[in-house]
Amino acid sequence: MRVQPVFLALAVFVSCSSEKAQEIAEPKEDRSARKKVEELVRPGVKGGNSGAYFRLTNTLEKADTVLSINTAAAAMAEAHEMYENEEGMAAMRHKPNLIIPAGEALIFKPGGLHVMLMDLQRNLQQGDTVRLHIKLAQRGDVMKPIPVEIDN
Repeated sequence: MRVQPVFLALAVFVSCSSEKAQEIAEPKEDRSARKKVEELVRPGVKGGNSGAYFRLTNTLEKADTVLSINTAAAAMAEAHEMYENEEGMAAMRHKPNLIIPAGEALIFKPGGLHVMLMDLQRNLQQGDTVRLHIKLAQRGDVMKPIPVEIDN
């Protein structure tokens, strides 16, 4: 009958250890770091290209469509997505008329969906702000100021 107390003590020890390990493995979310990563424009030189990364949330009760994206900072701004081509190489393609389901968001991020800023009209340096003019079918015009930052 001495086996039961030992087994019980072992079970308590394992459950306490697992709980502590789970706390360490799942750190609390740092919202300030998340926002910084999600909202930035990469620095660039006049005549070159850059990328804009941000979250665009549809707060309406029906789907909305991104019709166009413009900025005074670049001659052209387009939504692009990264994909792997037939040769297994990373490539980009234009993604017109993006649909945002009701209550959801589009995440523009490095290595995925992003806004390409082509033929920059000026140098973009850390600390600058780029204002994107986004035209949506339902919501209308949205101005999105995004800081120029070096992403890590």
